[in-house]
Amino acid sequence: MRIVLCYALCLASLAEAAWSQTNWAYSKNAAGYVKAPLPPAGGVNFIAVNFVSFGGSNQTLAAVFGTNQLTRDDVFARADKLYVWNAGSQAFERYAQKSSGAFVKQEDWETGLASDPVMTNGTGFWIQSSPGTTNQRDIILRGE
Repeated sequence: MRIVLCYALCLASLAEAAWSQTNWAYSKNAAGYVKAPLPPAGGVNFIAVNFVSFGGSNQTLAAVFGTNQLTRDDVFARADKLYVWNAGSQAFERYAQKSSGAFVKQEDWETGLASDPVMTNGTGFWIQSSPGTTNQRDIILRGE
């Protein structure tokens, strides 16, 4: 009976040790994501970049969104818009993504001067869906 009890106690100890090892992220490569809803037809949501890029540097708009999450268009009014606070000018800068995938400020839209600002960890911004969208979409932010 003692042998069975000792054997059961050893198995329970090993199981506890194995379970505790699976609930920690020891690797520097721990990744995460956030899924944020974007309401249709001009709806807005406030989202924050709570990750650094997988390389460890700050993210940019292109790194955060890629070229397939937002509604892109060659007409600013028909694209999804991002409102990013500029602490230096104390104003929101409005960005959208052209059909080419490049991010462009509203004031540079006609010239097509692309800009890809850095989104430091913790930066928040407003995102507004295109007025032509009819379904809610999920915006996914990734990083480590």
